Amino acid sequence: MSINPAVIPGPERPRPWIVRHWLLALLSAVALLIVLGAAGCFAFLSMLEGGMKNSGAYQQAMEKVRQSPEVADALGTPIKEGFFVQGTINTNGNSGNADLTIPLSGPKGKGTANVVARKFAGAWELRRLEVKVDGQPEPIRLLQAAEQ
Repeated sequence: MSINPAVIPGPERPRPWIVRHWLLALLSAVALLIVLGAAGCFAFLSMLEGGMKNSGAYQQAMEKVRQSPEVADALGTPIKEGFFVQGTINTNGNSGNADLTIPLSGPKGKGTANVVARKFAGAWELRRLEVKVDGQPEPIRLLQAAEQ
């Protein structure tokens, strides 16, 4: 008489980890997707921010802000730019426009630079530049009447 091996009961195989801990696996996958989504959003916003900060309008405005004795007196030095520049920059070949709000800070206080610029024949021209210092009623105008 022979014994059929298919009929002999053996030790029960343990269920795979993913089956035993499906809820933990699901929560881990959701958390990973949230982290990757947040990192992607941060990378996208950083690219936009970098594009604005590399524009000629931004560079010219910050040069004038840093050279201003009135702004240096109000904010202190060094004057630092904040991370979230707001506004728009539109270019079409050699022409365009920019309307930016740049957060600023220094040892003495905080403020924002408001910039309006136009691009003609490939060169940016500042049309309006003023710094609103927190706690001061009037902005510091950095362009002379002839420049506006």
